[in-house]
Amino acid sequence: MKKIIQKNLPKLYLKLLIYNQTINWKKRNLKLTEIEFNNLKLIRKFSRQHVLLCGYPKSGNTWLRFFLAHYSILQQETVASTITYSELNEIQNLILERPFNRKKYSRKSNSLIDKIVWTHAPFKSDYSKFISKYLLIYRNPLDTLASSWNYHVKNRNNLKRIGYPKNDINAYVKLRYVDWEKYMVSYSQLDEHQVLAVSYEELLKEPVGSFKKILSFSYPNHNCDLDKLKKAIELSSFNSVKTMGRIKDQQHGMAAANKGEFARKGIIGSYKNELTEDTIDYIKNKVEKNSIITSLNIKYE
Repeated sequence: MKKIIQKNLPKLYLKLLIYNQTINWKKRNLKLTEIEFNNLKLIRKFSRQHVLLCGYPKSGNTWLRFFLAHYSILQQETVASTITYSELNEIQNLILERPFNRKKYSRKSNSLIDKIVWTHAPFKSDYSKFISKYLLIYRNPLDTLASSWNYHVKNRNNLKRIGYPKNDINAYVKLRYVDWEKYMVSYSQLDEHQVLAVSYEELLKEPVGSFKKILSFSYPNHNCDLDKLKKAIELSSFNSVKTMGRIKDQQHGMAAANKGEFARKGIIGSYKNELTEDTIDYIKNKVEKNSIITSLNIKYE
């Protein structure tokens, strides 16, 4: 009996953590931070009409930021090579979790990229008092969470420092699914005309049509230049960003603590080589039980 209990302890512990994650999610995630509140006050003060680019970490946020930055630059000048991660943060610098540069923000800008504010945060009801349009990028949870484990745990040499469940990719994916699901559901409370939800898989399979839809939503008064759109897609492609990172010694992306490459695989279905069948079935069953998530038409390959 003692051996049976010891064998099942990790599974029981994981269930308890998932339960706690579920009941404490709102308390941890849905209140404005002081930085967010101050940034949103600036938006109101200067009556800016922003689009909030949002997405769970490792869903393609950075890819979309690269595209929007490149397309914006191409309106004024030619771009020969992919901008660096550092340049991206300078160009698309309105990040909700970081203090806005008040002096810079006060100057009116006609640059397309300055209409974009970015966040990894779930939707908070107070956002709607300041921002009316939301561009949500999402990716199937299996690839998202497997990629998250590689980036936040494996590539930061955290395996030796932390214990179960985070050092086990399968347990990590099951535990973090609660966050992913709640994140996606949080944005479902917005009216349909307020949010454009675009999947990572759709962007990979039909880039021109998908990115054109994004531009139409984000900049309704802008006439899309198809040649510049295609150039921005080329400059922002997975291979272009990965090559830039290696040439510029910025493989770590925006996180110096990361020992691996930020741009890891960039494909659909890589989870199949990383997760067990039990984990894959567990997540797919969870997805099927949530009508809001199933309405997103999640693609696993």
